[in-house]
Amino acid sequence: DASTACELEISRDGEMKKLTCTLQCLKQLVPTLHKVDCLPRYIILGGLVFVPLSRPWFAKTKHANTAEICFRIENYPTFMEEEVVVLTKMLSSNVNLGYTHLTQKAILHRFNGKKIEKYYELILDFTY
Repeated sequence: DASTACELEISRDGEMKKLTCTLQCLKQLVPTLHKVDCLPRYIILGGLVFVPLSRPWFAKTKHANTAEICFRIENYPTFMEEEVVVLTKMLSSNVNLGYTHLTQKAILHRFNGKKIEKYYELILDFTY
């Protein structure tokens, strides 16, 4: 993370004091720049394709303009490494027959009953 040291001169109880503080950019919930803070990643589970939400993906994806996705793009994480996982596509297969009612471009909140807050949790939960 990039940070900048900043010197401040303040007055406290009529006395001038110099302080040094470190300024850092707030981490956004959704990565912004391709190959800077995000890279293309996906996982296919039972013919369902999941990706972590990123601005480059959002910009290139038609019909992803749902209210929840738009809200999350402008948000900040509630804890470090929080990621938004999106169902981006359904591949036709016998294993997902009957799941065509699922909305594509939808945020994944739970997988097998467990809350998903990080992309790698989805991978770990599926592989074990």
